[in-house]
Amino acid sequence: MTSEQITFIQKRQTISQIIWAVVVVYQLIAGIVTCCGGFWHIIPGLFLFCMGLWNTGRLIYHIILYPKLNADPQKLCHYWSVKLVRLIIALFLNFFIGGIFGAAAVIHDITLCVYVRENSTAGSDESTAGQ
Repeated sequence: MTSEQITFIQKRQTISQIIWAVVVVYQLIAGIVTCCGGFWHIIPGLFLFCMGLWNTGRLIYHIILYPKLNADPQKLCHYWSVKLVRLIIALFLNFFIGGIFGAAAVIHDITLCVYVRENSTAGSDESTAGQ
């Protein structure tokens, strides 16, 4: 991949972290507020709050991981090229448990994953990078 493409991926990762931070805050606050809405709202509120906690873990993991990936463009491309299945699982969980905002954030990450897959020039070399 070219340096412009690597820079584009790095910028999209930063945007992804900002989106996920907003989603996490929304899910945690909305989960708490929903739980306080009465007996019939406790279960949906707990699900939303739990998705907020799970997404908080994912956000912290990515905050730690992204600087390491940015240091090595080959690892960066490999990371995003093999991430599609995990993103689809996260999309399912966020859509059905965590709400539409979480699903929108996952869709943003899926578009980045597809971009990397489509623009990889040495696909077989990148699939074995970092192993």
